Amino acid sequence: METALEHRAFDVGFVTRDAEPMQRFYQDVLGLQHVATIPVGPDTLIKLAYGRSILKLYVPAAPPTPSADPERWASQAGIRYITVPVDDARATLERCRNAGAPIYSEIVELPADRRAAIVGDPDGNAIELFEDPASMARKTGETA
Repeated sequence: METALEHRAFDVGFVTRDAEPMQRFYQDVLGLQHVATIPVGPDTLIKLAYGRSILKLYVPAAPPTPSADPERWASQAGIRYITVPVDDARATLERCRNAGAPIYSEIVELPADRRAAIVGDPDGNAIELFEDPASMARKTGETA
């Protein structure tokens, strides 16, 4: 049985201890747009949009336990990072660096003029910054 996906994107949720620096990082540094702040019982859910995707910051009333060692993001199985498509990985990496984000991986040059880097958000979640000129050209109708 095939399931029809109407939204055509995945939403990702991060449980956070402190919404303010997380929201500031995703909005001011990566350019996500605030969609809604929703009370969920005693907790709060903040929705930030990036294209059709939604990043959810879930803020429980009782602060959660922080991650053990966020810089070792590739040492455990499971969901360990998300990918954010960017127009310019180098410029985005510098904005992250200037904002005080930890840099887990500097720019890596990939085939077909692609580039990637991995940074940490204020809670230490690994975020891959991925530049793919061919993908960007398809979106804008240009030739890569």
